[in-house]
Amino acid sequence: MNHLTMHSPFRTWKKGDDPDSPYVYVKVGARIPEGEHILLGRKLMSDMEIDEIVKELKSDIDEFSIVAKRELRELHNKMRAK
Repeated sequence: MNHLTMHSPFRTWKKGDDPDSPYVYVKVGARIPEGEHILLGRKLMSDMEIDEIVKELKSDIDEFSIVAKRELRELHNKMRAK
């Protein structure tokens, strides 16, 4: 899991800290400076929300693959046609 990681702002929460509902985020983890985050989606507060965002991300990645391959083919064809 090098490209997507979990951001868990309550990982260090301890008894006596301000109460809040726990949540996590999906975060891009590739070469981001320490302390900076690129968060994907919304707060995930239940198993169902985690499953929904994973399904959405899988769909986005599949769509990206199709579009990127098409673009690459078009560029190869365009550049070879000279």
